[in-house]
Amino acid sequence: MVTHNPDHCLFAVPKKGRLFEKVTDMLKGAGVDYHREPRLDIALCKDLDMTMVFLPAADISKYVGEGNVDIGVTGVDIIEENESEVDRIMDLGFGKCKLCVEAPVGKYTDIKQLAGKRIVTSFPTLTKKFFDPLDKEMGVTTSIRRVSGSVEAACGLGLADAVVDLVETGTTMKVREKDEEAMVAAGLEVVANVLETESVLITNPNSKHQDIVNLLKHRIQGYMTAKKYVMVTYNCSKEVLGAVTKITPGKRSPTITALTDGGHAVSSLVLRKESVRIMDDLIEAGAQDILVLELANSRIVISPKHKKLSFNKAAHTVAPIYESIPVPVTFSQCLGIAEDDQAVLGPSYRDIHSAPIFQKTNSPLVVRSNRREDNQISLPPLIRTEKDYW
Repeated sequence: MVTHNPDHCLFAVPKKGRLFEKVTDMLKGAGVDYHREPRLDIALCKDLDMTMVFLPAADISKYVGEGNVDIGVTGVDIIEENESEVDRIMDLGFGKCKLCVEAPVGKYTDIKQLAGKRIVTSFPTLTKKFFDPLDKEMGVTTSIRRVSGSVEAACGLGLADAVVDLVETGTTMKVREKDEEAMVAAGLEVVANVLETESVLITNPNSKHQDIVNLLKHRIQGYMTAKKYVMVTYNCSKEVLGAVTKITPGKRSPTITALTDGGHAVSSLVLRKESVRIMDDLIEAGAQDILVLELANSRIVISPKHKKLSFNKAAHTVAPIYESIPVPVTFSQCLGIAEDDQAVLGPSYRDIHSAPIFQKTNSPLVVRSNRREDNQISLPPLIRTEKDYW
């Protein structure tokens, strides 16, 4: 039996389905370690004062908004449907869907033709908001009926003239094909888009566990950013150095190390999705011994000039959210470089405005603050394979 500590931060995650699998992988990569007993919807974290709570995805925004749990993962569509007052602190990049109006193939060519008709959906609030302006314009009232599942069957059963349902867009081709096959089997086609949605990390703005919420945000940001990039390393001659570094400019600039044979070793971050093409281009430009290395994690934030904005519905204020850029964290020191030549070293440098700049030296690594010239920290020399990255 698992007993919840009332002083713990509560983290709500979907209890089943494809979203559950994605969230589980994300938490594992972010270092959130817990053990869930079979048939239990609660689990204690091993290294954080936090309890995992497994809930239906459709209920998570309600629990977070009402303060029953502190943080959670759910979809934008669920937040909007429940009209939950939560802080949306991070887009997670998976679970991407479109909420669409679907109708029998060839029957309706204009969404206005469906005003005043019968609509079946699992999202009555969003559907009403979508059709209200059309109803007002056309002088009619659309009938909206809520069902909990098998929405696409409603037209075939004669229960509706159209349905409003989710169609996945950001998943694998196999999953998208299944969604399309289901629509075709039901004889439906998309008439209009209601909302684009994806999975997001949300929190209650009045949570007393903001320290853990912020820690989780940084952990998840670091892991997800690392998944977007890889480290490419290669050797090249002096003659082609300029050409190959144009192919791999990195986030600031590539790291170049002189070799004893007169050549150079180069390492640089590249987008994962572009890595294969970049290797082909490097070979064409004269690079040799090309390797692509996985990044396990990262801890880097973009400076304030790169921040995104999120709307806090409850407080009607705009709050900043900082994105991440990756660096290797398998090194003996966790080092980071931000886009504006600032950097972050460990948990003590939380203020991005006073973050240090890393400088490569022949001996110990010197970290110098860009606010105070005398504020330096000397670290032990890195081992050779790590030193080559800086």
